[in-house]
Amino acid sequence: MSGLLGAKRRPRLGECKTLRGVSPSHFDATANTSLFSPMICLTRPLAILILLALLALSSASLRCAAHRRELPVYPYENLLSILADFQWHLEDDIYRFPYPRDAAGNNIFKITIVRLANYQELYPGRFYDIVAFARAQAYERLGDYQQAIANYQQVLGSNTELKPLAQEKMAIAEEFNETINQPLEQRTLQGYMDALKDKIAQLDQLITLYEETPYEALAEVEKENAEVEYAVLLIENRMVIRDGVEKAVIQIQKLIQDNGESKRIYAHRVLLADFYFALAKEYVLLNDPEQAAFKIKEFEALVSAARAQYYQVEQADGYEEKLEARAKLEALREFANTIAARAR
Repeated sequence: MSGLLGAKRRPRLGECKTLRGVSPSHFDATANTSLFSPMICLTRPLAILILLALLALSSASLRCAAHRRELPVYPYENLLSILADFQWHLEDDIYRFPYPRDAAGNNIFKITIVRLANYQELYPGRFYDIVAFARAQAYERLGDYQQAIANYQQVLGSNTELKPLAQEKMAIAEEFNETINQPLEQRTLQGYMDALKDKIAQLDQLITLYEETPYEALAEVEKENAEVEYAVLLIENRMVIRDGVEKAVIQIQKLIQDNGESKRIYAHRVLLADFYFALAKEYVLLNDPEQAAFKIKEFEALVSAARAQYYQVEQADGYEEKLEARAKLEALREFANTIAARAR
């Protein structure tokens, strides 16, 4: 029994064994001895195994570092990321609301065309049917129906499941293109005006035909553009048209009335205000304020009409024309004061 008690035994798991030749006195009393305690508590065979494992891992990591291969760098954009925002805004009402924009402020439809072109340059021939179809839809939203038709034709020239849908949409694009880009009579001013009025009537029919579809808003945009063109035509040719000033004012007022829901409604009001302002300046040029022919009431009537339109736009929050109207309102005020002083 005493022999057994006096015999040496192996340390059990978790017990500490002092290393031979090493005692606590060998360490500085101020040192952090906890740094050494794990090694002191390890048995010799276990310490050797851990040391060999560390050496093996170190050697392996050095070999991996020596043979490390750089991974290829792919472009951030892929077709899904390019078309994500585009598809989300594809049915937006661009007649009543501004064109959708990305985080950088780019027109979604314009930047999609650019990104699709970059994608084709990086990956020629990949998903060419989807790229052409998406590009055609983007051109439709931008009012370029000739380019839309050309891209739909690319889809039809390929073996793809998109062919039936491309055929259907290309027929609509051709109908829009024939109406919008029809040649107008240019031999006489009256002939051009009549042809333009016919074009407006045809676009009105397109609005009715595609009512409650995404193409309704596109037709409304094109009709509004034609109405603006007709108003500008009357403004620029008011000197050679009988009652040209009156007809121009009536046409701009009709433009405002017919497009009350348009995102451009305040731009039309600025157009009317600018016209009145131009008429006031024209009246001053034709009638010297310091002579008897100048009638202050006629001048003030034109200024008041311009001021009323500018003021209405200047009070409209959330529209980009607000600051423009504010600046023009101040310019009109200074102009009116100057002329009134000369007319005394």
